[in-house]
Amino acid sequence: MILAVVGTACGGPTAAFPGYAHDVVVSPQRATLAPGDTFRLTATGPTRTITWTSLNGGVATVDSFGTVRAVTLGVALIVAAGGESGNLADTVTVAVDPPLRSLASAHHLLVGVAVDVNALHNDPLYRQKLASEYSSVTPEWVMKFSTIHPGPNQYAFDGADSLVSFAQANGMAVHGHTLVWGEALPSWITAGKFTRDQLLQVLRDHIATVVGRYRGKVATWDVVNEVVGDTTPLRNTLWLQVIGPAYIDSAFVWARRADPGAKLYLNETHAEGINAKSTATLTLVQGLRARGIPIDGVGFQAHFTLTPPPPTAADLAANLARFVNAGFDVRVSEMDVRIADAAQASALDQQAAVYHDMLDACLRESPHCVAFTTWGFTDRHSWIPKFYPGYGRALPFDDSYQSKPAYTALLTRLQQP
Repeated sequence: MILAVVGTACGGPTAAFPGYAHDVVVSPQRATLAPGDTFRLTATGPTRTITWTSLNGGVATVDSFGTVRAVTLGVALIVAAGGESGNLADTVTVAVDPPLRSLASAHHLLVGVAVDVNALHNDPLYRQKLASEYSSVTPEWVMKFSTIHPGPNQYAFDGADSLVSFAQANGMAVHGHTLVWGEALPSWITAGKFTRDQLLQVLRDHIATVVGRYRGKVATWDVVNEVVGDTTPLRNTLWLQVIGPAYIDSAFVWARRADPGAKLYLNETHAEGINAKSTATLTLVQGLRARGIPIDGVGFQAHFTLTPPPPTAADLAANLARFVNAGFDVRVSEMDVRIADAAQASALDQQAAVYHDMLDACLRESPHCVAFTTWGFTDRHSWIPKFYPGYGRALPFDDSYQSKPAYTALLTRLQQP
């Protein structure tokens, strides 16, 4: 279980050290790590010299710079002492819990994250937490058409290659995202004025090249992304306008040819509960399979807010169940829950309940709900503030990589049968 900090500069365990003043303050006020994680604590106060001590070095050690290393499951009390007589101190509790990935494996579930490759390259804490907690990665942007295929005869694989290499080095699965989407298209596509046959050839070459490059390395693909309309049977994209509905069938067929071992998904938004759009999605994928098109499953994005509220727990469970009962694997593919930066602390508990309910709906369909992925994992590197200013707290870890109630909710549910 996650344990809160039991000592701060305002009281707590410092009472166990008579005569200590509360002039040294440790930050952060709590730390929750997985075995093997390291984390840097800082201390401020009237002295330049801080002596760091772990009172349970078998659980977590600390070096002279305040860098904590989690060793094994349990709880360690870290003391930061300063002053000539060492009588200025603060304490913080470090809880070392099992990582999400080890708990999820017992449910035959991948627990994943959409990865910001810039953060992967430039932020060591991001890499560390990603590798320790998660068993699957989805490229947030580097496999989208505009990035990976920026010119008619030009491919840019560096970002995607680096992510695949990171995943392989850390025993993580890769979920490819995405081969066909109406957005994130380069100008040579949107301004190309292609005929139907020409655009089909462009799409065929793109899928054959990208999927072929990662054959045997990318286990699953979002072949088509966001194709069902909110008020129309299909979303009005360039692909639909020029090619017609057959682009969906063709994309799946070409992806299967490029890598017969990869699992192929349709990924959709606003279809998490039972509603007109999820019903239309079910009708679409059943039609694909009836025509012999190779589709293995459906991804449900789960970009939620608190207002309006997301589907109820029962609704989420019932919707995933009907896709599984129809013979499809399902995955939670892009989850986050937006709350306002100025919202009260109770909003974090509401957010946690939404994460719990979506994971619970997935686990109820084990082993046919194969993955639970959030769109990012730390508020430090999140797509949301750019698109929804003032809503920067959507993910399970805060911007200091400390766990939030949402993380605790996921951890707690994974610890249950």
